[in-house]
Amino acid sequence: MPVRTSVESVDAHKVKLHVEVDAPTFDKAVDAAFRKLASEVRIPGFRRGKVPRRVLETRMGGTGALREEALKDALPQYFDEAVKAESLDPVSVPEFENLSAEEGADISFDAVVEVRPKVELPDWKGTVVTVPATEPTSEEVDAQIDRLREQFAELDPVTRPAAESDFVSIDIRGTIHNEEVSGTTASDLLYRVGSGSLVPKLDTELQGKRAGEILKFNDQLPEAFGDRAGEEVTFQVLVKEVSARRLPGVTDEWVQDVSEFDTVEELKADVTRRLGSIKKVEAALTARDRVVDTLVEMVTADVPDSMVGQEMQHVLARFLERLRRHDVDFKGYLEATGESEEELIDRLRDQALHNVKADLALRAIADAEGLEVDEEQVSERVESLAEESGKKAAQLRRDLEKSGGLEALRSDMVTRVALEFAVRHAEIRAEDGVVLDVDELLKIEKIEDESDTETETDDEEAPTDE
Repeated sequence: MPVRTSVESVDAHKVKLHVEVDAPTFDKAVDAAFRKLASEVRIPGFRRGKVPRRVLETRMGGTGALREEALKDALPQYFDEAVKAESLDPVSVPEFENLSAEEGADISFDAVVEVRPKVELPDWKGTVVTVPATEPTSEEVDAQIDRLREQFAELDPVTRPAAESDFVSIDIRGTIHNEEVSGTTASDLLYRVGSGSLVPKLDTELQGKRAGEILKFNDQLPEAFGDRAGEEVTFQVLVKEVSARRLPGVTDEWVQDVSEFDTVEELKADVTRRLGSIKKVEAALTARDRVVDTLVEMVTADVPDSMVGQEMQHVLARFLERLRRHDVDFKGYLEATGESEEELIDRLRDQALHNVKADLALRAIADAEGLEVDEEQVSERVESLAEESGKKAAQLRRDLEKSGGLEALRSDMVTRVALEFAVRHAEIRAEDGVVLDVDELLKIEKIEDESDTETETDDEEAPTDE
């Protein structure tokens, strides 16, 4: 055989791959290197591509230089062939050593590389995972209708002291050394007690006060005041009126006024349906995540640091991109959440380790169950990605093939198939004990995945976790 290989373990995740290539095979690589260089260099007296080999070798300093050029081009190819021959799955850049390339002799080299560990899962089929209930309770339906009632609430003046959620009409003036502070002074301001929309102490001071009372207190300006945040301001507040909210009664007449329905029962039925749809989406997404979490707990094998490091880079890049999309800088995020940089990095590293273990578990399921994707599915995915990126599918496929990205895409598709397989073979129970229809959950999940893909740059929530 032109390429001969053998492999030995170096440690738990690292192997040394020994490769030998016979002289005639390498001579072809040298010829290819000569043709490549002859088409690129300019030598006076010769047209490009027509330089005699001996002249080019002399210009390069001898035959050894040409062999080095050939070896540089051919080494990755020989390594890839050896990896396939030994059925290895490298996860790091190889370190080449012990290179022997004497003229007229076979060449040989060793490549030390980390490989993806293969894990064996215990009996996982039939695993029970619990998700939120999909049927809305009467309390949840009533709460939703109460929120609708609040939108149409009316205010009735009261003579009692102000309490939480009451509205008060106030004149307020904020000063520092008798100079008014912009944004803290207003007349006839309708303020909801407990809203915290100005300064925290205002809500505390207003509770228990009646119309006609005057309040005086000092408080610090919150972050909403930008550069002035933290400055201490003196406030004087006149309570002019206290009003309580009066919610409308839940009657057919009210329903007809505020909705497209004629009766309370019709409104409740619609609220129940909409809440049920939302809860089913939540259950579908939770089912997937909890099945993955269960599989991750079954992976007890050590994971190569290189795999965690690579995934950590991806997790961090996605996190920073989410901050950028929401116009939040890294320092501002830490200040807003109270999380230290070290705590954030540790959390993202834990997420990276979780992702790697999930990938290993799903690969193990795919291998054990013989799960694959065919060429038609890969082509459809490439066409979809090409459409999203504005490229031609044929060009994108060529780019992916050159970079090794096509196999990565295929691998990602297989893990998705494995995840669906895992969900199908788990028992999904709602918190109320009802066993859920897995087919329905998977259908909902696919709809949500497609929706996320279409709107991920516009509708993503503010980043708080990864």
